[in-house]
Amino acid sequence: MRFLKSEFLRKWIKANLIGLLIGVFVGPILFFLVIMPSDPSHFAHYSAFHASLYDILAEIFIWFPIGAGLGIAQQRLLREWNIRPYTWIIATSLGFVLPTTLIAWVLPQIDWLLIHKEWGSSITNTLSTVKPFIVGLMVSLLQAWLLRKSITKPSLWVWSYLASVLAMDLIFSLLVIVPIIIAESAENFFYTYGLSDLLYYGFISMVLVIGLTLSFFASVIIGLPTGFILVRYSKRQSSITESAPAEG
Repeated sequence: MRFLKSEFLRKWIKANLIGLLIGVFVGPILFFLVIMPSDPSHFAHYSAFHASLYDILAEIFIWFPIGAGLGIAQQRLLREWNIRPYTWIIATSLGFVLPTTLIAWVLPQIDWLLIHKEWGSSITNTLSTVKPFIVGLMVSLLQAWLLRKSITKPSLWVWSYLASVLAMDLIFSLLVIVPIIIAESAENFFYTYGLSDLLYYGFISMVLVIGLTLSFFASVIIGLPTGFILVRYSKRQSSITESAPAEG
C-alpha cells in the first residue's frame, strides 16, 4: 500500500509519539509533585453537592499536558492546511480536559443524589467506563471541525479516533491488569522486609513504564488511521503524496 511509504505518514506517527510522550510524562509528574502530596481536605468544596476541587485539579493536571503535547506536535505538520497553530492546540487540549473534568464533577453529584439508590453505582460505573470514548469523541469532533475545509470526509476523522480508543482501551486493560497482579505480590514482599517506603517510587516507575508503552501504541493506533485520512482524503492530496517514494 503506497500510503504506508508516505514520508508525511511517518512524520505524523512520529509527531504523535513525541506529543504523547511529553504529555504522558509531564502530566503525572505535575500530579505527583503538586496534587498528590496535598491533603484533599485542603481544597475547599465549591458546590452544594460537595464536588471536590481536588478531583477537578487532578484531572486538569493529568489531561491538559497530554492534550497540549499532542496538539503542539500535530500542528507542526498541519501548517500547510491553513490551520492556525493555537486553534489546533487549544481544541486538542480542550478535547481532553473538558470531558474528564466534567465527569469528575458529575460523578460526586450522582453519588450524592442517588446515595440510597441501588442503581446509582451502575451509572457512575458506566460513566467511568465510557470516559475514554467521550474523550476520543470530543477530541475528534473539535479537530474534525478545524479540518472540515481541508479534508473531504471529516466524519472519517471522528470514526478513526473512536476505533483507536476502542483498541487502546483493550491494550490499556492488558497493560494494567498484569502490573496490578505483579504489584500485589511485590507489595507483600516490600512490607515483609520493611521496604514499604520504596512502594511509592515503585508505583511512580510503574506509571511511567505504562505511560511509555501506551504512548508507543497510541502513536501508531491513532496516527496510522488519521495520517491515512490526511494523505488519502486531503484536498491537498497531490502535494502530500509527492513526498512518498515512487513504487518500483
